[in-house]
Amino acid sequence: MAEMEAEVMAEFDLRKEADAQERGQHLLEGLLGGSSGDCAWLEEWRDGALSSVLRPAGPAVTGHALNAWHAAGASAAGGAAGRGSGARPGLVTRLTRQAFGGRAVVETLAAGEEHVNRLRVALRRLQVEVPSVMREASGEQVLAMSLAHGRSLTEVLDVVAHGPKEHAEKAAAWFAALLMFVVVPLWGKMLLVVGCCHADPHPGNFKVDCVPGLEEAMSPASDSSALPPPPAPRRGLLSRVTRGGGGSAPPIKELGAECPIRLSILDWGSCVDLGDDIRQTLC
Repeated sequence: MAEMEAEVMAEFDLRKEADAQERGQHLLEGLLGGSSGDCAWLEEWRDGALSSVLRPAGPAVTGHALNAWHAAGASAAGGAAGRGSGARPGLVTRLTRQAFGGRAVVETLAAGEEHVNRLRVALRRLQVEVPSVMREASGEQVLAMSLAHGRSLTEVLDVVAHGPKEHAEKAAAWFAALLMFVVVPLWGKMLLVVGCCHADPHPGNFKVDCVPGLEEAMSPASDSSALPPPPAPRRGLLSRVTRGGGGSAPPIKELGAECPIRLSILDWGSCVDLGDDIRQTLC
């Protein structure tokens, strides 16, 4: 019995977990250069991803959205990100659109551009982190780390499925944006280029902080656990941009300069190494 216990304790030596956690921290810092907003390869991925998603909406909508996207990126790089502002179409542009398409077209395009502006600014300011290991308080059976603030993506999906409509739309929009513009490119880079990857990316291993509407939806006053699920899927951020207004407030509305969104990636203990042959097969 004593031998079995010793084997179990050796298998679950948390010093290995601590090493893996620090490896993940160094890996992420290397991929992002310390700041996702200044990472050239990630910005290139986001440009291509947005273009692909918008393509079914047609060249006109795609062109307007991409112009707003690049304008917002240039403004953020120039220091406007802290103010959360993006370039707006000039008077001549607005008058031309109104002359050829009417006021409804102008308002729809302006709303879509505003969504894109806010999304781009938020992504450039978003912080991606791995909790730090506190070596002085850790050991074989104890692993102490810095606190990852916020809510797990599992909780975000719960809000999407069962929360009030306004909060659910915001949560769905942010979940889609984080998945497409942060999580997918990071995992693709780890799997296909680096050859070292976090092998357990379930929603519970991600925590987000400062997501607009999420904390309000989880407050006691907004508890809707007894309510039935919504009758139909709600349109997210990207579909609103491609299809136009919808009459309600944009999901990304309350973004504040004082609180950039923070994404924490947890549990790097299942990090795996991939050989060249496996990476080539995945490609």
